[in-house]
Amino acid sequence: MTKNLVTSAMHMPRALGVFRKQYPAIEFIPAPTDYHATKPQIPTPWYRELISVVPTPGHFVVFSEAMHEYLGIAYYRMRGWM
Repeated sequence: MTKNLVTSAMHMPRALGVFRKQYPAIEFIPAPTDYHATKPQIPTPWYRELISVVPTPGHFVVFSEAMHEYLGIAYYRMRGWM
């Protein structure tokens, strides 16, 4: 039996791991949504690239989301949910 698993692309690895552990007889087809798109890269002068090393609030949001998922995966594995 196959089922579609639809969730945010950011949460897909954790969700897929949990569902595969809980329902081993079912084959899940991942259907990630809600991708984060990036802006097209426009060539900029070299001196503008120097400012890109300064963190912005957007960088902290992306980092926070990624760490939430990595720590969530580690926690789920420790609990035996994955």
